[in-house]
Amino acid sequence: MGGIGSGTYRKFKSKATTEDFFSIDLRKLTKLVPFDQNCQFTLEWRNRNTVNASIDCRLIDEVLELHYSISKRVERTSAVDYVNITKTPCNFGGVRRWLLCPGCNKKALILYIASNFRCRTCHNIYHTSSNEGSLFRATRAVCKEQNKLNGKHLKPMDGISAISKPKWMRYKTYARLKEETLLREKKFREEYRRAFDRVFI
Repeated sequence: MGGIGSGTYRKFKSKATTEDFFSIDLRKLTKLVPFDQNCQFTLEWRNRNTVNASIDCRLIDEVLELHYSISKRVERTSAVDYVNITKTPCNFGGVRRWLLCPGCNKKALILYIASNFRCRTCHNIYHTSSNEGSLFRATRAVCKEQNKLNGKHLKPMDGISAISKPKWMRYKTYARLKEETLLREKKFREEYRRAFDRVFI
């Protein structure tokens, strides 16, 4: 017999998720590359000290050229994708950059590579949470709220009773986060009890 939540704590992986693909995240890229001028650079995906993949990139007049090679059976074929970069104004000044997916021309912050660079919708891939059971989601939600209140040392079952207001946080913000965490905690305990009943009753 499995433990509490076995079979529901995390569903068997049935969908391709974003973690299965190499990706380009514009938010990270803007910290590494000056987008206000033309440039050329190489992107690498590493696992510790090992380079798993790399591509050559050129940024010319708000167009990102991606030069890479893909494997087709026993052959490797060179490919190029041209990704336009657009801007939208922010509410308090400045602009926000977006990648325009070469497949559907929709704005995206992240493009994923399968046979080419496309957005998550074009590749029909899902966020990792779509393969998670309700108990796992509830657990992660509690941990996320605890971390906001500097409760990283706590476990989900500990709740927030041992967390005092961080000195840098406003009382109004603390009260709001505490209320949200209590709701997440209630949901977690309900899912935990439901999983316990399925296993032992």
